[in-house]
Amino acid sequence: PAVTDGIVVFGSADKNIYGLNAVNGKLIWKIPTNQPVLGTVTIENGFAYIGASDSTFRAIDIKTGKIRWTFNEFTGYVETKPLIVNNKVIFGAWDTFLYALDKNNGNLLWKWTNGIKGTHYSPAAVWPVSSNGKVFVVDPERAMTAINLETGKTIWRTKQSMVRESIGISEDGNRIYAKTMQDSVVCYSAQENLPKEIRATNLAFGYEHNPSKINKK
Repeated sequence: PAVTDGIVVFGSADKNIYGLNAVNGKLIWKIPTNQPVLGTVTIENGFAYIGASDSTFRAIDIKTGKIRWTFNEFTGYVETKPLIVNNKVIFGAWDTFLYALDKNNGNLLWKWTNGIKGTHYSPAAVWPVSSNGKVFVVDPERAMTAINLETGKTIWRTKQSMVRESIGISEDGNRIYAKTMQDSVVCYSAQENLPKEIRATNLAFGYEHNPSKINKK
């Protein structure tokens, strides 16, 4: 769930999106959908952005529950947390694509794919991060990609560190952190136009590939 201005917003497997009073838990509004809502919520400037399993992405006024716009030009379901940057809403779906929409009206600006056939390789579980005019994602092909924020074109893509679906960015936006499937967390530069590994740290956590957000101060 996400919380802003005293309102909690979350999706549910019961095919609804809810807005609750954050103090007492009372229902303020409820939006029915056609399938379970497994996507994570991002709230900005009074609007909640969330994708669902009915191949629909919604922008919702958190005070009234009124839908501002919907986008349904994709297939599969959404489970990720949308990234909002430079008036764009960016999210992946289980249809092999990463989407960038106009935050104000939901119009499609670009969509990106890693070129691998098969939905299991979709950039859909990762929470995208952005810095220096780039969007960064990791996907089940164990690759890290930098994408041009304005055009959706690939700037660089590397399988050097064999990372998968877990990514984070430093507070100053200069370094990206990603988790491998065996023991290590790697750090890359967010400033370069070619992949540049800064360091790798063996944390001895064994085999593990659960998608998780990496936070670094």
